[in-house]
Amino acid sequence: MSKKVKKKVSKPAAEPAAKPTAARPAAAETKPARAAERSSGAEDQLLALREDLLGMSDRIWLRWAAAIVALGTFLRYFDITNRPVHHDEGVNGWFMTNLIRDNSYKYDPANYHGPSLYYWAWP
Repeated sequence: MSKKVKKKVSKPAAEPAAKPTAARPAAAETKPARAAERSSGAEDQLLALREDLLGMSDRIWLRWAAAIVALGTFLRYFDITNRPVHHDEGVNGWFMTNLIRDNSYKYDPANYHGPSLYYWAWP
């Protein structure tokens, strides 16, 4: 059996006396109170919105969902040919533009294609 050994605990040193703090002006105390009032008002609004959304009927929810999907589909397919180039395509375009403008190619190890791609694509 093991014996429990009690360790002697020394008393902590006396804590230094707290420094007196200067009283704050009344204007400084009103700012946090105003911020607290605003945050509680915002919280009330969010809670009310949450209750409205949770209390929404299935028919209204489905209509909103269908409207959002229809809007997303329209925005995706509207003028689908006018889309931004991919990062890699943009970098290749920049190298091709420099090749056409300066009539020279400088190898960059960060570009994995090498000069063949640009000389084959030369107009």
